[in-house]
Amino acid sequence: MKKNILLRGLGLRSVKTALSVFLCIPVLRLLGLDQPFFACIAAVVATQTTVRQSFTIGLERMIGTLAGAVWALIFTSFAPPPADPGDLGLLHMLLIAAGVTLVIYSANVLQKPNAGSTGSIVFIGVMINLLPGQTPLQTTGLRALETLLGVIIAMLVNWLIFPYKENIAIKAAETTEAAAPTEAEAENKSAEPVKEEFAKEDLVKKEPAPPTEDTQEEDMPAKKEAPEDPAR
Repeated sequence: MKKNILLRGLGLRSVKTALSVFLCIPVLRLLGLDQPFFACIAAVVATQTTVRQSFTIGLERMIGTLAGAVWALIFTSFAPPPADPGDLGLLHMLLIAAGVTLVIYSANVLQKPNAGSTGSIVFIGVMINLLPGQTPLQTTGLRALETLLGVIIAMLVNWLIFPYKENIAIKAAETTEAAAPTEAEAENKSAEPVKEEFAKEDLVKKEPAPPTEDTQEEDMPAKKEAPEDPAR
């Protein structure tokens, strides 16, 4: 029993997520990028149950990445963060909070609400960790590239490794919906006991009441008294 519970918690999506994170590190190394952190985070949030969901969410994550990069470039242009994240002052804290709000707002305006989280990650990564010896433009470009690579890797893994058969899932859902009673049928079934109860009450009202002793005496014809015997 315990074994079944443990295996039930480990689904194919978990395996694909772990594989995507694993692949992010060597792929970024091959491309000469030594900061796989943002790629791994993007791979985790972009891995979905189905291929269609993965591509839909992945596209929104890409849009969010670009939005976060644009806002990070604007903010770091007039207020570059310190080299040590521990030296962040109150001004930069307020700027980070304002920037995250703008990133999420931009995602909502573009009607891509799932893009806000990835865009915020990119924005915070640039505002807190500006690499030494790099301009804000270089750091923003690298963070955006790393995040995009993580999203692409997750999409490819979900597409190529045991893709979820959406047509079977759709048929199963249609079968379940067809078997399930409609709202009208459910209401009729729930109303049947009430109707039966009212019908019973009507029958009881229509049935004549059983005669009592008083009513029986009233209905019986009065007996004629026998004449008295004259001999008496």
